[in-house]
Amino acid sequence: LWEKPLEQRKVILLALRCPKALGCVSSYWLWYGDFDWIVRQSEAVMKAYSVDRDRVYLSGWSGGSTYIGMNEPKWGDLFAAININAGGSPPLSGLDCSPCKTPVYYFMGGKNPLIELAESTRNSIQRCGHRLEWDFHPGLDHGGELRVLASEATKNRILDWLLARRRSENGCAVLE
Repeated sequence: LWEKPLEQRKVILLALRCPKALGCVSSYWLWYGDFDWIVRQSEAVMKAYSVDRDRVYLSGWSGGSTYIGMNEPKWGDLFAAININAGGSPPLSGLDCSPCKTPVYYFMGGKNPLIELAESTRNSIQRCGHRLEWDFHPGLDHGGELRVLASEATKNRILDWLLARRRSENGCAVLE
């Protein structure tokens, strides 16, 4: 779904499936595996390609968004911005906020059956001091969220928002 707008902007997409070898049964929202696995996969791509390390982004859909939200304190300084779509869960209990204030673009439908979790995630992101773009669509259920996300206008809006952010702006970047 994202090939054309990514190619136009010369963006590399690393699409990770939840790792069954590390205990993921079916979806990220059921996996409590180490977030460092995501970081290691990203680092491997950055080593293999010429990647602007100031422009690395993390995006999730549904269960992947839930996993991203649960791990907010672990986001660190690798990502210039985060995109959460149609899911979410606040950080696991006992975890403090990430010291890096990575901006977040959050796309959510109001008829998603887990809207309360998403709102809790949104509130946690705001409480932790991240700049938040809350793109809320009251009439969308989970299938509707996917249809809207597949539209060229939405893909372009999200990509433009992400690409306007740089890691050096998140208050925690370490220059290499």
